[in-house]
Amino acid sequence: MTDRIPLDHLTSDQLDELYARMERAESTVAGVVANATDWATRAPADDWGDTPHDTVMGDVGRFLLKLVELTTKHSRALQAEAAIARVHDLHCRNEHSGTCEHCSEHDYPDYSVPWPCPTIRALNGEAE
Repeated sequence: MTDRIPLDHLTSDQLDELYARMERAESTVAGVVANATDWATRAPADDWGDTPHDTVMGDVGRFLLKLVELTTKHSRALQAEAAIARVHDLHCRNEHSGTCEHCSEHDYPDYSVPWPCPTIRALNGEAE
């Protein structure tokens, strides 16, 4: 992934191409979901279809719908983990004062918040 272009070096044309690729991918996924939904209705999970083909297509449809669901959940989990990491980075410990960099930055030394601050404790699942 070292061949990625940094965001601040991205040209308008490159950004347009990324958006176009994203739209094509979203369209492809929407088509797969539509087909999978149709196939899944051909044969309920607890029943054989009218033909062996319907039965197989029903199973394939349900499999694809589950795959899309799991992929979406995985993507959301990765986004949540990245957001939590950004918050951890923002609320880091000041090595000199032992306070939270973010919570204490504007009012230090008049107002300082010891690290770990309430935000970090909440993210870590600790009680107040």
